[in-house]
Amino acid sequence: MKWISTKEQTPEENELVFICGAEKYDDETEYKIFTDTGCLNEDGTWWTDNDWYEGQEYFEILFWKPIEWPEEPDKLTILERIKLKRLQEDFND
Repeated sequence: MKWISTKEQTPEENELVFICGAEKYDDETEYKIFTDTGCLNEDGTWWTDNDWYEGQEYFEILFWKPIEWPEEPDKLTILERIKLKRLQEDFND
């Protein structure tokens, strides 16, 4: 999935997504690019995992993309693995 410009579209409110932004302090000459996870708040501001905004001259979330969560393992497979581990522990005691 490609990055989506925040000028073209924003994610649903409170949906956890990957974000990409830029920041620059007054005394710096170059912009720093960062990536993180975050969500768009109901008031239009962004919440990010890391608190990136600390009074920079420039700070903006520029792109986002949905998080593609992996499929959950089969419950039976998980239970069988737990059972096997317990059998191994009992055998080693």
